[in-house]
Amino acid sequence: MTRLFFFCVFPMVLLILDVTNSTPTIIKLRINDECYRDKDCEASIENSQCHLGYCRCRPFFAVHNGTRCVESTLLGNDCLVPEQCYLKVANSSCLDGVCRCEEGHLQFRRHTCLKAAKPGEVCYSHEHCRLWDSDTHCDFLIPDLFGRCQCSAPMKRDGEICRPDLLVLPPMASTQSSFIDNFFDDKNSSALYINEPEDEFDQINPEGNSTETGVQISWLKNATRLLSTPQRLTSNLVTRPMYRTPKPYNENTNELPDDSDSIIIEADEITELIQTTTSTTSTPTKADRHESITLTPVSLGLTCNNDLECRMADTNSRCINGICDCKISGGNNTCGARRTGCPVGTFQCRGSGVCISWFFICDGRRDCGDGSDEECSHGQCPHQSFHCKKSDTCISRAGQCDGRIDCPNGEDEEGCKNRRKCPDGAYRCNNGQCLPAYEFCNAVVSCRDGSDEPRGACRTRYRSRITPARNCPFRCANGQCRSDAITCSGRDGCGDGSDEINCNVCRCPAIL
Repeated sequence: MTRLFFFCVFPMVLLILDVTNSTPTIIKLRINDECYRDKDCEASIENSQCHLGYCRCRPFFAVHNGTRCVESTLLGNDCLVPEQCYLKVANSSCLDGVCRCEEGHLQFRRHTCLKAAKPGEVCYSHEHCRLWDSDTHCDFLIPDLFGRCQCSAPMKRDGEICRPDLLVLPPMASTQSSFIDNFFDDKNSSALYINEPEDEFDQINPEGNSTETGVQISWLKNATRLLSTPQRLTSNLVTRPMYRTPKPYNENTNELPDDSDSIIIEADEITELIQTTTSTTSTPTKADRHESITLTPVSLGLTCNNDLECRMADTNSRCINGICDCKISGGNNTCGARRTGCPVGTFQCRGSGVCISWFFICDGRRDCGDGSDEECSHGQCPHQSFHCKKSDTCISRAGQCDGRIDCPNGEDEEGCKNRRKCPDGAYRCNNGQCLPAYEFCNAVVSCRDGSDEPRGACRTRYRSRITPARNCPFRCANGQCRSDAITCSGRDGCGDGSDEINCNVCRCPAIL
């Protein structure tokens, strides 16, 4: 009986062994191939995932030749494809195998490509302003940190451009015109003509001479680009447009749309962590897919609608009671919604979690990639900004008590001439003068009595000689007292870099 059982079972065992020892067919998938689970993609492509039924690179990994997922990188590092650069740094690309800023942008450290700064906008260097107009400079509010672009003499600001101070001239007698012709002697540049009023702007002929009667006034050397936009100056003074219209910066830049940091996902197939990119990404649709919805990332401590918004910013966070918070909490001293890591007084960008100085909030220029720092209307003013109550709009706190009306109804200058008390948020000099808050300890004497730059507080590095903490908006690690506007400004305002520490939201503990 035993012998019979052996002979009956043994062939079956051999058959099973033969089947199990056969080499299975391995199908190598590529990016955009259909899949059912992450392992299907990971077996062929490292750092990939199965996202909504298709193989995709994981967040912050770029596709290379459809077969690889290469990690995104910062400026100055080697690269293979443009996406590898702009996933980490907007307005950058892979140029000659290295991540660099695109034309018309200026590198700022390794993580930012600055767009051209127009007159009146925030700037970080003279070169930053000159991307837009060569006749400008950065008028530093805090030396070597940041300021605002201003026209260089003898130019004067006219909207977004700088024009020569003598551009707008009153009608003059012929005896005066000869003096002007001798003073400006560049005969090859564009010209102004003093004629009778005209309804249309005529083109100057190639030789630069007018067929009409009139006095020709040559331009300053660097002013030819200013005539690219026709504009009537007075009833008797008409500008002639140039043939070539110069472009202040490259129009084909990688501008982030208003819905940046967003992706499109399918509402009925939300099963895995969705891929985050710096631009809107559409996924291929299958025949049986339904209407899609758009989500944007939400960083720690900010209001949310669902878990996915939080997970897009931090994979270990969740939407808990309408706030993005860590799934795992380890006590009062760990990362969480109540302790995000941003320094006090700074603004937290909604999607990226980057912390930026209050100086940049509601200043008319997007400093957060998603533009959340410029959501400044309909009464929803960030608390780091100044609220113009009558118009229900917001402006930068830097405009409060600066001597210029920025609110439509002038609320930013109300109470600024009261010698006894300055408005909340402004700085009061010892003589009663009211100034913007950033003026204190910014290395520029602005109070008429010099009280905004007290030597014992702003210059000494010895803690024993420093004024009490209640009089110091921001204390550097080296003991210096500085304006809190320098905190997370992107520049070292302390001299030891301590004002640029912890300018990103902390990361939640990993979920095991």
